[in-house]
Amino acid sequence: MGSIIKVYCVSDLLSAGKRSKDEIIDGFVKVNEAVWGDLVSNEYVWTHEKMEQQIKNCPHLLYCAYVDGTMAGTLSCIYKNRADILNCRSWDDMSGQGTLSTHDENGDSSFGIDLSVIKEYQNLGVPYKIMRKGFFERIVMPNKKGAYLGSRIPGYKAYKEKHANMDIEEYVFGHKNEGRTHDPEIRIYQGEGFQRVQIVKDYFQDEESLDYGVLMFWENKYHLDLKKFYHELNPFKKTGIVGTAPT
Repeated sequence: MGSIIKVYCVSDLLSAGKRSKDEIIDGFVKVNEAVWGDLVSNEYVWTHEKMEQQIKNCPHLLYCAYVDGTMAGTLSCIYKNRADILNCRSWDDMSGQGTLSTHDENGDSSFGIDLSVIKEYQNLGVPYKIMRKGFFERIVMPNKKGAYLGSRIPGYKAYKEKHANMDIEEYVFGHKNEGRTHDPEIRIYQGEGFQRVQIVKDYFQDEESLDYGVLMFWENKYHLDLKKFYHELNPFKKTGIVGTAPT
């Protein structure tokens, strides 16, 4: 029998009393450390203190996925106005240094601060399921314009070592490559419907990306037109990811 995957919003888990705050915080920290601990500076990795602040600031924009009862993936987002997002200077700037203190409940768009899925669970579709549930509940239903995120470009350093004349614009946007990016991580996001928006220098300390990030955008095609969403028979329900708190 296959694994059982369940995705929940943190605010729902807490209000239902089925998971304690300490248990949720421990799970988020363990997942984040497992995914990012060896890839980025420790200042970007979740701590119990940062998670306390995230839950205080916007628990309804935190999601977690359980595989057979074990937390395997997490998602942390905020709301911001598009104009503020397009002026993004760094991950610290957008995330409030990981506390989500920058959240604006009236913001017209979502910004993805972090998506972490433990490697052994990635091929089970956990990243897809956690994103789709979050998008349905916190972007489509509230009529937000869409979702932004800052993507790593982990192939850039190695690619540039082999192609010394490759500048960052060409690597990301592929103007001489029929518009195809050279970065595998950006291609993954494009496969999920994200579009490249702009390059952010010194987005975060990431040697593989040479400290660059790429602002990506997923457009909510149902913005201000939920009738179209229901006319298409709620495509998110077909994935089986729209659920309630565990019993």
